[in-house]
Amino acid sequence: MATLVFYRQKRRDGGIRTGLDIDDHTALHRFFPGDGDSDPILEWFVDVRAEGQRLPKDPEAARQWLSEQSEAVRQELLQLAEQLQAGIDFNSWPVRRVFSHGPRGVRWTISCSAVRRFQARSIAEVLRDLASNWSRYLKQLRPFEAVVTPDGQES
Repeated sequence: MATLVFYRQKRRDGGIRTGLDIDDHTALHRFFPGDGDSDPILEWFVDVRAEGQRLPKDPEAARQWLSEQSEAVRQELLQLAEQLQAGIDFNSWPVRRVFSHGPRGVRWTISCSAVRRFQARSIAEVLRDLASNWSRYLKQLRPFEAVVTPDGQES
């Protein structure tokens, strides 16, 4: 079964990473660095996952397909934001919700979590932002190029 995962995450240093994984490999991404010293520890994350037999494997085709699903994705993000208005318990496992909308033959889930109480209380705001800017965030993604270390390993 093929998988597409659109993710958005905020690091402790304030950096924001947005990306698209296809079958567990990063295909497209964008990183906006934060201020101060680099700290890759996550403050919060949101994953929108699609699983199905006929999902596109090409990064641009996947971007286009996700763009075509924009209305269903926005609806689900806003619905979850409404449910999480008071926030989430930051000590719990990620919140996971299965989509009730979307194309036939595709299983959709949204997962989100935050590691500190302040971020956990404002996770609904993060979801609303993602819903409002879904198309813009998709367009901002660029092809991912793996970094090759001096010993020839990809990272």
